[in-house]
Amino acid sequence: KGKFQRVNHNFVEVMIDDPGDVFDDRAWEITVENWRRLAASARDAGFDGIFFDNEEYKRRWLDYPEDYPGTKRSLEEYREQTRLRGRQIMQAIVAEFPDITLLVYHGPYLSEPKTPPEVIARQASEPDGTDLGGPLFVGFLEGLGPRATLVDGGEVYAYRTMEDFARSYAWRKFGMASPETDSSIIPERLRAIWPERVSIAFGVYNLPFPDDLTMTPAIMRTTLENALLAADDYV
Repeated sequence: KGKFQRVNHNFVEVMIDDPGDVFDDRAWEITVENWRRLAASARDAGFDGIFFDNEEYKRRWLDYPEDYPGTKRSLEEYREQTRLRGRQIMQAIVAEFPDITLLVYHGPYLSEPKTPPEVIARQASEPDGTDLGGPLFVGFLEGLGPRATLVDGGEVYAYRTMEDFARSYAWRKFGMASPETDSSIIPERLRAIWPERVSIAFGVYNLPFPDDLTMTPAIMRTTLENALLAADDYV
């Protein structure tokens, strides 16, 4: 607390690891309690919230069925249980820090098979309905209190033009939750509130990614400008 004097908006970063099967209640009691304590610490330190890097650099648990070998449970059961865990995490967070901002690096667009390829923009493989990251994010939304902010971080490094950012924004803010898309991971009761409760952000990168894309100071400037014009709150 009080350590940061020159930068006014600070976040603690969390990286994902495997806490155990989402049906393992004891393991997830520990995980939810860890999130609760982290939120309380961020609040006490004067931080704005938490940045959650949900890319699986370590042990994996978000891919069905390969991360759950031998399971007899269905994809829909795992989606529902993962949503429950996301809801429990968010409820624990807002109980300690009601006006927190939780920014998730990759929103549920990676779990929606109808996400256009130009939105993914080679940041990841094709969107996959068996990816459980989307249900986890939806669970966060279900547990979100009235004062907290949930951010789809949009960590996609290939966007350059205003059209790139506007297309991504339109899909993630409106298209994915629309009746026309009829997403299998977004319950119908959440679709109407999605644009109001999910803040759209963009993650940019000052190095070439994918490797065949050029990045220079001039390109970085226009990329940042376009991202800032398109985002709700954060770049």
